[in-house]
Amino acid sequence: MAESVVKAQDFICCQLCETEQKIKWKCIECELLMCDKCNKKIHPKFKNAKDHRIIDIKDVGIQDEGRGDNLDFTNIKCKLHQGQSCCLFCRNCDTLVCPSCVAKTHTGHNFVEINEAYTMKLDKLKKGQKKVEKDNLNITREEKELNQVKNIQDSKYSKAMEDVQTQKNALIKDVNAYVHKLSYDLNNKIKSIHDSIDTEKMKVENKRQILEKKTNKAKDIISITDMSRFFDEVDKLGKSIYQDIPPVSLKHHNMVKFVPGEITKSNIGSLQADDS
Repeated sequence: MAESVVKAQDFICCQLCETEQKIKWKCIECELLMCDKCNKKIHPKFKNAKDHRIIDIKDVGIQDEGRGDNLDFTNIKCKLHQGQSCCLFCRNCDTLVCPSCVAKTHTGHNFVEINEAYTMKLDKLKKGQKKVEKDNLNITREEKELNQVKNIQDSKYSKAMEDVQTQKNALIKDVNAYVHKLSYDLNNKIKSIHDSIDTEKMKVENKRQILEKKTNKAKDIISITDMSRFFDEVDKLGKSIYQDIPPVSLKHHNMVKFVPGEITKSNIGSLQADDS
């Protein structure tokens, strides 16, 4: 019992100052638990305090074992009948009774001596105390288990967040690589088109030079006044001045366009229950 009382100090405050949790003493007469400071400064101010029995909290269980022999059960005043002292304990009503109570309201009830009722109440209280102590141990164990669960879930959270970032970096790397390939392909495509067009432009320039020569030749012939020479030059130029120039090719590879692909959650990943 002494060990149980000591453990109870963890959650019982001094019953005088109601703040200090380090219980050191108990007054048998006042039935108060006290800290060392209140035992020295507050309790001595009580009436007849010098006659009270103050025991170390560690000895409470030992004191309780013989407590019934030192208690006075003859001077308990009845709360209902003035001037009457309680003489029995009614088990039916779970209360102390005086002779008037027995005669008026407790006829035929089951009674026991007050000291016996005290023993029953004390035993029940001690059992309740043990239950509280057991519950406190259970709470401590549950708190420990909750902390373990929290640590496990925090660890899973960190791992999931790390995996998300890893997937993000992998996606960025793949996207950058694919964008680089698309840019490379686009550059090659436009270069091919430019090369094809430049080839036709060179043909155009060659044709322009031929036409310019024919134009200049025609101007020279038109300015000739020597008719013999005029007809000779006209015959030389002949039909070539009327020949059609073949058209250039305007059909080239068409430039491609970019069609965005669909970005879906399945491409990135998803969150799923982790039962491990």
